[in-house]
Amino acid sequence: MSAYRNATSESSVPVYRGPSDHHQPCNFDAGDASFYTLQKSINDALRFLRRSQLGSGEFNTLIATKQDMSDGITDSSPFTTTFVLYALQYLPDIEVRDLKEQALTFLRHEKSFGDVWRYYSTSNYKHVRVPPDLDDTACASFALRQGGFTVSNEWAFRSLRDEQGRFLTWLVPQKASRTGCRAVLLRSLNEIQARFFRQLAAQPASAPDSRLLVTEYDPVPVDDVDPAVNANVILFLGESDFTRQAIDYLISCIKAGSDTGFSLYYRDDVTLLYLTARAHLHSAPSLREVKGEMLSRIEAHAQSQTLYGSARSAAMAASILLTLEYEGPLLDDFINAVLALQQDDGAWKEDLFYSGPNEFWGSRELTTAFCLEALARYLQRSQGHEGGEAQVGSEGLQTLDSVLSGPDGVDADWYLAQYPDAAGYASAAAHYARYGWRERKDPNPNFSTQWYLTEYPDVADAKINPLVHYLRHGRAEGRAPVEPEARWNPDGVLTGPDGVDAAWYLSRYPDVVGYASPAAHYAQLGWRQGKDPNPNFSTEWYLTAYPDIEAAGANPLVHYLRHGRAEGRLPVEPEARWNPDGVLTGNEGVDAGWYLARYPEASGSLSAAAHYAHFGWREGKDPNPNFSTQWYLKTYPDIAAAGVNPLVHYLRHGRAEGRASRSSVKDLVRARDWWPSKIQLVMAVAFATALQAGLPIASSLAEIAILVAAIVVCAIYVSIINDLTDAAQDKISGKRNITDKLPRSAVIAIMFLCIAAGGALCIWLSPSSLATGLYLGSWVAFSLYSFRPFRLKERTYLGVLADASGAHVFPALLSVVAVYQSEQLPVDIGWALFVLVWSLSFGLRSIILHQMTDESNDARAKVSTYVRHVGRARALFVSERMLLPLEVLAFAMMATYIGSIIVVTGAIAYFTLIIASGGLTVAPGYDGSVQKITPYYSVLLPLTLLVAAAAHDRVDLLVLLLFSIIFGTSILAFVRYILGVINESYLPERPVFRMNGAL
Repeated sequence: MSAYRNATSESSVPVYRGPSDHHQPCNFDAGDASFYTLQKSINDALRFLRRSQLGSGEFNTLIATKQDMSDGITDSSPFTTTFVLYALQYLPDIEVRDLKEQALTFLRHEKSFGDVWRYYSTSNYKHVRVPPDLDDTACASFALRQGGFTVSNEWAFRSLRDEQGRFLTWLVPQKASRTGCRAVLLRSLNEIQARFFRQLAAQPASAPDSRLLVTEYDPVPVDDVDPAVNANVILFLGESDFTRQAIDYLISCIKAGSDTGFSLYYRDDVTLLYLTARAHLHSAPSLREVKGEMLSRIEAHAQSQTLYGSARSAAMAASILLTLEYEGPLLDDFINAVLALQQDDGAWKEDLFYSGPNEFWGSRELTTAFCLEALARYLQRSQGHEGGEAQVGSEGLQTLDSVLSGPDGVDADWYLAQYPDAAGYASAAAHYARYGWRERKDPNPNFSTQWYLTEYPDVADAKINPLVHYLRHGRAEGRAPVEPEARWNPDGVLTGPDGVDAAWYLSRYPDVVGYASPAAHYAQLGWRQGKDPNPNFSTEWYLTAYPDIEAAGANPLVHYLRHGRAEGRLPVEPEARWNPDGVLTGNEGVDAGWYLARYPEASGSLSAAAHYAHFGWREGKDPNPNFSTQWYLKTYPDIAAAGVNPLVHYLRHGRAEGRASRSSVKDLVRARDWWPSKIQLVMAVAFATALQAGLPIASSLAEIAILVAAIVVCAIYVSIINDLTDAAQDKISGKRNITDKLPRSAVIAIMFLCIAAGGALCIWLSPSSLATGLYLGSWVAFSLYSFRPFRLKERTYLGVLADASGAHVFPALLSVVAVYQSEQLPVDIGWALFVLVWSLSFGLRSIILHQMTDESNDARAKVSTYVRHVGRARALFVSERMLLPLEVLAFAMMATYIGSIIVVTGAIAYFTLIIASGGLTVAPGYDGSVQKITPYYSVLLPLTLLVAAAAHDRVDLLVLLLFSIIFGTSILAFVRYILGVINESYLPERPVFRMNGAL
């Protein structure tokens, strides 16, 4: 934060003094200059938002003790993200889809039980300080609904109304008596969850005011009614009998008129007018009743020039005027103010948006969202894209549909492929007639909506469908449907021998197929999207290396071919920079023949080595058969984080450091993921069962050995089918997949060998139908988990249940049955029941942790896991506050069944040490409760069980010795772990004991 604050200090921020600063309105009648100014401002703002969006999808919020926000520090909240999402809806989806998807994922993760939200995010140490509220809940719910998700929180809104039908702000326990049992239960769960999440967030290192860190709970007014909050609720719920009284209340507040004092949280009435206007735009037509009052208030502010110095206020005012369909110079003045206040990095200065008694909130991201909305809407309206129910011609939509469905009209297949959000509408032509042209969508690859409206402002001013105009009048009048080639392709440079390589461009960017021509696409869209026109020219590198070209907004390839080449500018990065010491062209570098045969799309490059350096390694391509790019980056995340060419690193440094160059068969079976931790866990259950049954462990040693072999075979099978069935999704997410690096025949052969071995083990177990069924249960559970059409991995609740059953429950119960039946004893149902509950609880918690740590990959691959479905907050709560107590209780009953003081003493000693050193933290990762319990289950528990068994029968000393030899590495690692806990000096870079979730 301090880095950008210094770069954009207040002295360097432009100050707009009012309409006198800009005498020319920002309209489109004077030519294209204003259009490009607006478009550049929007593009710069989007680049800023992309840079500033956090990995979780959140957009930053600042809290300050000074009203000018000069002492602001990060204060995580979902509230800011809802406003950024609202602004992004006014931009073409194809340009902002990545931003929206990540932001929507963040909001989904932040919801509490009952689909309600708190102001502070779950990563904020203050999450517990306030209860859920309708302001955040309404804004987040509206954003999710706009993004295509559903929420079920009607209960909250129905329970939070006063006697006059107005919506209250805070969902506090004191109001529980007003609602039914469901609402009371959900409130209670939310309070427990909030306390739980207080353990997750680290305290900040410092704060500008210690008062911000003092109280556990912020006092909130129980019966607070706020007009701004009611406006946001109306935005989400819409106009109905249920919201009628709230709408009347909001109208009365607007008519009463008050610059300040109308709200506990918002300090200027422009904010209330803005929130009211957007509620009117989307949900409540009857709010038009106060249009006159709202316009007069904005005009009064403009006369006093109180809004021009604040980008946030000016942007809000502009959006209000746009919603109210205002026609006049005042709108241009506000837009000019917003443009003048934009900073060099594309953002606008942080500004107070809402506040508490002595603290203030805002951020550059929040201000940028309001400014981006205003500019995008202004640009759309100036081009005739906005207007809600504006007329589309003399005919209705049905007639227009028939006009646009002709041979030169809307190309349905192309349109739906380019704009999937139009799927499900009556027809592509109907969508374009009603929405598409206003959203600047193109109806077919040979007609540019944006260009036509810009080139022919009389069509834009008439606010009629541009394609309809072209088909009925424009074509006969000699108007062009797209920008003439002479303008976008001066001197024919883009279609010349050094211009856009059509075949290469189409193979590299298949989304371009169907466009007028690759050259036209690159000229109009491609270079702005960072696409390269041919393998010998890097658009992104050229613009980065020569910022004067980027500042001029010129097509980089056109500039290079017409001027840059003669000026000595380079089309790609110099070889000395991408091929240090010539390693990529050496004997162990890029094998040109192998590379070009494997990746024919690279055949037009300067060289195979150049292609790998500029594109190949980022696309996961391998330079030669002995080096795996994806494997290297996944195995050594420090190299991936540094963003360096992996082959260059390996040849210059990695090999000398002992790093490997590719995977092997042993990586396919993922033995380090389940050996020894999972094997030791199964053996611990077998040892415990023998001890509980009063049997020498040595007497069951043969059965335990067969059991271990059975689990190993199944684990290898699971590893292979997991990689085989996840290959496509792993490719999308960039996740390592070993099957891509090994011959498919070898992978299939190993899988069938496992199946054959598993069948043989089933035959050995066949005298016991129960044992056979339990063993097959693991195979079936993981097969259903991985293979389609079942694919339980993507079926949320069934997925975690299948994984936990296959990885923990069936193996644990098989251990119990194997030991009992080794001595022909009946299974103790009570003992088996406690083992079932314990293994299921631990298994569910393990897979939840696995899904949380792998969540970013699942999000990129669009895998609908349990954690992605319910959100991190709820998943962690279920794991640590529901399953963990059940697991501990079941294990305590198992220890009671065993009745060994040695086992109990070992457990007490271990967990006393862990709790004394910081406790079982609930955060996901290496310090989470699953990872701290696993060392006990997999090492100390089997050791204490063997010691207890040896105390009764000396023959079990041999078993103890054998276990210590086989798993000596794990025992030594456990000792190091304990010493580190005691000394607080051993902090391993990665966990010694891996989780036992899905492979």
